[in-house]
Amino acid sequence: MKEFRIFLLLFLIFNFLFLLGGGAILQAKTKIVLWHRADYETRTEIRKLIEFFQFTHPEIEVEEDVVSPTLLDELLSEDKVPKLLPNLLFVEKTDWIVNLVDKNLILQLDEFITKEEREDIYPSLFESATYKGKIYGFPIFALTSILTYNESVFKNLNLSVPKSWEELLEIGKKLVVETSIGGKFDRWGFMTSGKNELFLSLFWDKGGTLFNEDYTKATFNSKEGVEALEYLVELRWGDKIMPPDMPWEGIDFEKVPLRIINTDSRIITERKDSYITYATTPNSSNSNLVETYLMAIFKSNPQQEKASLELIKWITSKEVYTQLAIAMRLPPIRRSISKVPDYQKSFGNNFASTIDKQLDKSKCLPIIAKLVDLNGAIDRAINYALYLTKTPKQALDDAVNEINENLVFYNARKEKGKIKLNPSPFGINAHVPTDKEYKIMADANIKWARIDFLNWGFVQPEEGDFKWELADKKIKEAKESQIQILGILSYTAPWASTADPRITERRDVFMPKLDLYEKYCFETVKRYKDYVKVWEIWNEPNISAFWLPSPNVKEYFKLLKVGYMGVKRADPQAIVIGGVTSGTDVGFFEK
Repeated sequence: MKEFRIFLLLFLIFNFLFLLGGGAILQAKTKIVLWHRADYETRTEIRKLIEFFQFTHPEIEVEEDVVSPTLLDELLSEDKVPKLLPNLLFVEKTDWIVNLVDKNLILQLDEFITKEEREDIYPSLFESATYKGKIYGFPIFALTSILTYNESVFKNLNLSVPKSWEELLEIGKKLVVETSIGGKFDRWGFMTSGKNELFLSLFWDKGGTLFNEDYTKATFNSKEGVEALEYLVELRWGDKIMPPDMPWEGIDFEKVPLRIINTDSRIITERKDSYITYATTPNSSNSNLVETYLMAIFKSNPQQEKASLELIKWITSKEVYTQLAIAMRLPPIRRSISKVPDYQKSFGNNFASTIDKQLDKSKCLPIIAKLVDLNGAIDRAINYALYLTKTPKQALDDAVNEINENLVFYNARKEKGKIKLNPSPFGINAHVPTDKEYKIMADANIKWARIDFLNWGFVQPEEGDFKWELADKKIKEAKESQIQILGILSYTAPWASTADPRITERRDVFMPKLDLYEKYCFETVKRYKDYVKVWEIWNEPNISAFWLPSPNVKEYFKLLKVGYMGVKRADPQAIVIGGVTSGTDVGFFEK
């Protein structure tokens, strides 16, 4: 705070002298409004900063306000735009960017970012503000993790700082001191303030990827994911290096001399432990998670947009941000700040040089990860594995299934209502119509055909490649006659049936293997999504003619769920119909 006040005083003196020299030109003020949800302490610093900015920029008036939860919910909802909007918003969660961009409320900032800013500000911070390939926020704060160790304990035990995850495991084993009472420890070997962050660092360091290329499926249950989670389990149970709950706050560095902590930790901000030394986490690649807080500019008029950009540029300049970081105990957002002597002196030890290296190899979560609650799913998977409720593989498989469902539902909500269907109420149950029959339908002003030439057994009679020739021909004929298709996704390809291998007849109406059925739905819809927009999951599952050994509503709903997932994963705009029974069989759904 002392350095910040000195800096403020120097600016005041300079501007006072400038005014005395007659350099000031009176102009009409441009007013801009900043919304944020900062706590009292942070708000106090923001107000000081704004007062300082307004003195050095007398042509701009800044009004800051704490946005109400109700107004923020309106702002971030998918279908509402509040009447009252700010010029600037402090973006606490990067997924906020999505709705603001989709509602065309905020400016795209790429053209306003200078070459110097791109080179000096850590790249991952801009990546966290990127949506659809464009930057929509300017980084204001960055939080990451850093390795801390008790130098005196390490010297006494003749230990060196771990340079790899394997070394960390071995050093942790040497640090553990167990009491004579079973299960209690005088000293733990290692602790972390973030299980998710540690898992992601390990996972990325092994070369793992969270999603496939088009972000339609999660992939962190891969070999790399399982190995990363097995490592955490080994930390806890192999040699009991790490406690399961990791109650790291309130435990001194004598009890836990080796930790990975978040850079907003009071251990760093209060600096009471002068013997604490910092090191980068033992990653070999860009695999350290960083969380970024952003400032977004709302579209308004040119004067307000320019003034808003001026405020952001001023705050994030090297000179101003250095003093802000010292006053608020923040990691730098620019490489150059970590080299400023005042900043280095303020944090002590080797924090500045270490955090610079750490941020330089940092990585952000893609925005879609926040939208589908990736952190929540990974956190649950880690807990299941650490408490030995599930194996690492089972825990990650379940988490991936949860995220894949969330991806489907999220994309479906985004695309809801975007397709235009023929409004005609006239259709026919056509099965496998000929070209001549399509033309007869068109002449009779029939606009819809419910067909079953896409049956699984037709398009994939054997495991392996699909045979689309007949289906392609029938879809082409439907297009030529302008008949819209309701496609039925049934029945079971005999080779994918759950029927006993000894059963050779009617295998196609037994429950299919669900993972294979989902893939069939996905591949079929992906191929025909440009023309077919309405899909039905199975035909008449309430009668034994189409469901053996006996109609079962619970089994059908399992099929309906995975079918829906396959359809929506291929085409989020598609409409999915389910529960089409023989007759109006309400009793089937009440069983």
